[in-house]
Amino acid sequence: MTEPNVTTGAAIGAPPLERDPLVREKVARIVGPADARTLLAAETAANLVKTYNLLHDALNAALGPLDLSLAKLNLLVLLRDSESEAGSMCQLSQRMSVTPTNVTRLVDGLEKAGLVRRIRQRSDRRVLHVELSERGRSRLDAGLAEYREAVRRVCGTLDDTDCFAMISLMTRFRTNLLAAASPAPPAKPARKAVHATGSAQ
Repeated sequence: MTEPNVTTGAAIGAPPLERDPLVREKVARIVGPADARTLLAAETAANLVKTYNLLHDALNAALGPLDLSLAKLNLLVLLRDSESEAGSMCQLSQRMSVTPTNVTRLVDGLEKAGLVRRIRQRSDRRVLHVELSERGRSRLDAGLAEYREAVRRVCGTLDDTDCFAMISLMTRFRTNLLAAASPAPPAKPARKAVHATGSAQ
């Protein structure tokens, strides 16, 4: 296997890979003096964060004319998919992995726009459920159509091979990230030495 050049990232003799000089400069300022591996890891993390922010902004901008955002679109999809069992605020919070306060804020905006409605559970009037309105269903269809167009635009000149390579790399990175975030297993107690007499020390 050909080793990559530590400066360009490309295999020896191959054209240098594309790297963002602004990201590299920022990383160097933040990380300071460090070994090449640490700098490269920091550059990788910084590029992922920058790319996520740009992607998030681009998709939200595409949905903006419909008075939607990624969070609102996700909530409407959840409501559509859970129509057989109306979604309570607590269930929506859990499924979206956000706080109940955030869900309440999203539902307030969608209800004001006439896209969802709150209904009280018959068996327990204290529990509020949220369901799609007909207007919400129509807006969801338009939002999903715009989302499909937007993701094709942001992928631009990336071909299928590029996309699969990115998916594979991000999946591996996510696995590493989850492993790094998991608490270390408790250390096993040291076994006491047993002498020939059978006594332990």
